[in-house]
Amino acid sequence: GQSPACVTCTQQHCVDPFVTCSGIPKTDITPNATSVRGLADDTFSTTRALEFLHFSNAAYCDASTIDDWSCKPCQKADPTFKGKSFTDAKTEGQAFVGANDGNIVVAFRGSSNLDNWIADLSFKQVSAYPKCNGCEVHGGFYDDWVALMPGIVNETLRLHNEQPNAQLFVTGHSLGAALAVLAASELHY
Repeated sequence: GQSPACVTCTQQHCVDPFVTCSGIPKTDITPNATSVRGLADDTFSTTRALEFLHFSNAAYCDASTIDDWSCKPCQKADPTFKGKSFTDAKTEGQAFVGANDGNIVVAFRGSSNLDNWIADLSFKQVSAYPKCNGCEVHGGFYDDWVALMPGIVNETLRLHNEQPNAQLFVTGHSLGAALAVLAASELHY
């Protein structure tokens, strides 16, 4: 069986790691659209959840194997997908943006090194979060998002221009799930 500490999706014995997934429908672009694998936006699907688990897991691969979509988790997520990695040397954050026919996926790596864990423990709140009046955001998460944001937003917009009817999905695990929420807010509004 799986050990209780096995939650990072990077260990080979993790067969069913926890993952957080958020599908953000672009309803202003594709009303009543279907999402990955032809499922309606409001329908839960174990198949779809597992697909996003694989995309989240792929975010842990080396950047070069994300860019050529050759790592095992990349191929398991969707062999037809084309991804582009984004990393930040200071925060050591990593994410990718990519697309297949009709879908754009943004995925963030979770905590995988000491700098990531320090970001997780940076509890200072940042007031006046720009995407929500009166809201505050975790300082470490926000710093990681701000470091990755320009590349993520620009690539997402580029792919959206290529596929204006594509549906956008944002996913991540652990720290990556927190970054996914911030990214979803940025990309949705």
